[in-house]
Amino acid sequence: MQPGERVRVKKSVIVYNHPKHRSKPFDMHGQEGEVKAIISTWKAGEPLSATLPVVVIFGRTRFHFHADELEPC
Repeated sequence: MQPGERVRVKKSVIVYNHPKHRSKPFDMHGQEGEVKAIISTWKAGEPLSATLPVVVIFGRTRFHFHADELEPC
């Protein structure tokens, strides 16, 4: 998985901060977006172990995922 690649959410992932569904559960399963970044380093290049390292952008909204929750489109 590389930044710029199109991906689809393949598992049921519930989010509560979706702009159209504020404070209500929204299932991201089946949504398609673009990988914005894969977080692996902190400021000044220090290694970082992020809990949800893959940042995917859906329109103007970004969400963080595990790599096993996504599949290429």
